[in-house]
Amino acid sequence: MPARKTEDDLLKQIKFLNKENRLLSKKHEMARSFLNILTDTIILIRPDGIIADSNRASAERFKVSYEDFIGSCIWDYYPPDMAQFRKARVESVLQTGQAIRFEDERDGTWQDTVLSPLFEDGRKAVKIAIISHEITGHKQIEDLLRFQRDLGIYLSTSKNLTETFTYVLDSILKIEGIDAAGIYVTDKISGSLDLEAHKGLPSNFVENASHYNEDSQQVLLVKQGIPQYWNYAESTSLFRELAGAGKFGAAGIIPIKFENEPAGLMTLISRGLDNIPINARIALETIASRIGGVINRIKAEDLLRKYELIASTVDNPMSFIDKSFTYQAVNNSYLSAFNKLREEIIGHSVADLFGRDVFNNKIRKHLAKALRGKETHYEDWFDYPAWGKRYVILSYYPYYEKDGTISGVAAISRDITERRRGEELLKESETRYRHLFEFANDAILIIKDQVIINCNQKSLETFGVEKDSIVNNKISAFLPPYQADGELSTDKWPRILQSILYDKPQFF
Repeated sequence: MPARKTEDDLLKQIKFLNKENRLLSKKHEMARSFLNILTDTIILIRPDGIIADSNRASAERFKVSYEDFIGSCIWDYYPPDMAQFRKARVESVLQTGQAIRFEDERDGTWQDTVLSPLFEDGRKAVKIAIISHEITGHKQIEDLLRFQRDLGIYLSTSKNLTETFTYVLDSILKIEGIDAAGIYVTDKISGSLDLEAHKGLPSNFVENASHYNEDSQQVLLVKQGIPQYWNYAESTSLFRELAGAGKFGAAGIIPIKFENEPAGLMTLISRGLDNIPINARIALETIASRIGGVINRIKAEDLLRKYELIASTVDNPMSFIDKSFTYQAVNNSYLSAFNKLREEIIGHSVADLFGRDVFNNKIRKHLAKALRGKETHYEDWFDYPAWGKRYVILSYYPYYEKDGTISGVAAISRDITERRRGEELLKESETRYRHLFEFANDAILIIKDQVIINCNQKSLETFGVEKDSIVNNKISAFLPPYQADGELSTDKWPRILQSILYDKPQFF
């Protein structure tokens, strides 16, 4: 009986072990299947670099069969410099027993790799697990983000359109797959497009496609504001001039707009890709949206410099004052009048410059009127540090933004001190003349076309009549029949009048 029991126990144990082996084999097959499903590189190597195991994707990545891959040396599959780089890191893992992680690139493919030690008896690392995940796509996204960041920083401070376009095109051609590009700018007057800068475009294409009329398909695309991307066949069927761009795989047109208004167009060519990648499209469209603002800003700054040049040559003080009565711009004549530097006026209030009393009593109400949309003109005396007391005509013109709001006032001062003083002297002279005329002891008649138009008090006394009896009557009515020399007044008067007209005093 004991022998029989021992035999039964042994059979049971054998069955149990067979079952365990089948389970282990099944688990091994499942683990192997799982590893082979993964597309990451998973390799187990010995310290000398001999491959102990791997998934099939690893062998396929190195373009060898799985059977040939196992037992070969891992370093034989890398260029010498990369093999040396990775071998040094394996040595570090073996010595420290610590896993390490690094990124490297081969033939345009980036890998994120982890080297992890496998221990024997929990003490010594006897194998190294290599797990690599391709991150080329992530790297491209990182590069595109850096591209957007760096280009955005440059665009925010750029001053010259030609230099800006050159920098933008150089940056665009660094994007993987983009081989040629051009930037067109919209003519605001005609609505046409002109090629302002290009890189990599063939000369015959540039010659035939450097200008698009306002009724062209390209101008219509800019107005629609929707980026378009095509392969070679699609693009050349839509735009025949693209056939002159040489053989290429894909093309794209990205409208450039500013505040929803057409500003230009960006043309892209890829010779190696059948389609421009989505990540590249996003980056390029983001930059195109920035370029519109840059074109507008640089053109506005250039126009402003021209206006400033014109304003700086004008003798009349000119300024721009915002809604808080603060100076935003002044010309050189303004600086001269106040004997100040530009930074001593810009950012300061009108009250700071003229004094609060002068501002409140003379200036404020007129500026407020202009800020309400009414063009305003007035005259007054002002004291200028460099010019002294001057009589000026001040003109205030409301400045309207695109949305119709008033953001400030353009102010122009015109010095008319000499004219004012001349008017005052003339008025004073007229007063003196009037006094002499009225109180003279001689009869004075003012004649026009032989008709008396005015007379003084002595004339009334001389002729013994009222003023109405003299004024508006012909002078001949008051002449005696004969002159002192016996000649008839009617004969002599015409000659006297003729002589008077030639500035010859006459007595009669």
